[in-house]
Amino acid sequence: MRETLLIGIAVLIGAAGAAISIVLPAVVWYRRRKMAAGLYGEFLEATPDIIGFRYRRMKRPFGEGFLDAYSGEVGSIAFRLDVEIVPFRKLNAYRLRLEKPVDGELLVHERSSQAEPTDPDPLAIIAKTLCKAHAEREKYLIVEAN
Repeated sequence: MRETLLIGIAVLIGAAGAAISIVLPAVVWYRRRKMAAGLYGEFLEATPDIIGFRYRRMKRPFGEGFLDAYSGEVGSIAFRLDVEIVPFRKLNAYRLRLEKPVDGELLVHERSSQAEPTDPDPLAIIAKTLCKAHAEREKYLIVEAN
């Protein structure tokens, strides 16, 4: 009887330790992932307020096309939007990386999509908005075809 009680207590302690070592990190991971996904909503709301950002166009080292990169900060969220433009291909590739420091750690959310520049894809709309803002800031003329 006494041995059964000791074995039961040992199993209970082992199960509690396993639950703490597995469940607790899983809960922390889930909360961080949910908070990181919330960054995208914050970024979409703050997109019209983007004033200052850096623009860089690079020629791709292999293959054809260009890689446009827009980076900056909106509130406490740092963003980087990469647009891969390949001539004679309808779809552009968009990659967005959002970073925000929370409690001394960095939350990161990445999202990507492929769409035509005129599609209602949120990343295409943001890229078009930033392109227009860059053109206005640098006094370029942008002509859009109908």
